[in-house]
Amino acid sequence: HFPLEKTCKSEMACSCPICSEIFKDPVVLSCSHSFCKNCLRNWWAEQPLQCPLTLKDKPSAQTEALCSQHLEKFRLFCLDHQEPVCVVCRDSRTHKKHKFKPIDEAAQDYKDCVKKSLELLQEKLQRFNQVKVEWDQTAEYISVQAKHTEKQINEEFGKMKEFLLKEEQARIDALWNEAQQKCNMMQQRIEALSVEMVALSDTIQATEKELRSEDTLQPPCLQCCYLTLVYECV
Repeated sequence: HFPLEKTCKSEMACSCPICSEIFKDPVVLSCSHSFCKNCLRNWWAEQPLQCPLTLKDKPSAQTEALCSQHLEKFRLFCLDHQEPVCVVCRDSRTHKKHKFKPIDEAAQDYKDCVKKSLELLQEKLQRFNQVKVEWDQTAEYISVQAKHTEKQINEEFGKMKEFLLKEEQARIDALWNEAQQKCNMMQQRIEALSVEMVALSDTIQATEKELRSEDTLQPPCLQCCYLTLVYECV
């Protein structure tokens, strides 16, 4: 395969074919060629009123492309720069020691390359069409299977629905029964604790009262109070 032709350099595309400088006040002719306004005016002052790039011996409908720098026909193709050139370009410093071939041969090479690429693309498109048909069939099969499976699921869960509702209610009842039993047990513990708290409070108050009494200052009384407190702590 031959590499595709490179895009023209931006400076060349924006240069006037007459002065070879960047366009100044550019104008476009009906043949789509562009020139500086003053360059075209000066050209027409000495030449017939026609496009400077149009050959006099060729009909306007069959105008051939010319080198924008030398106004010569493109007769060669530079293999190094991958661009058409005229015979003057071939001998210029820009294309020194480059390889060339006739532009007709280069064009035919590109045509052959394009044809081969086109054949590959057509084959690829055909394969894509076959794959698309297979995938469409697979997608349809998946959809049918999904609907069938959905129907089976609905039927199975329809049968299980009543059982699950009963099981749910039974578990909820068991949960609340267990909770009620635990609450009753905790209530009993709270009541027993409350009794112990009352008894402990009474002991504390009695002990404080004994400590404030003068008789309690004797060792036997203090020992009795101490034993009472130790018993309560245990």
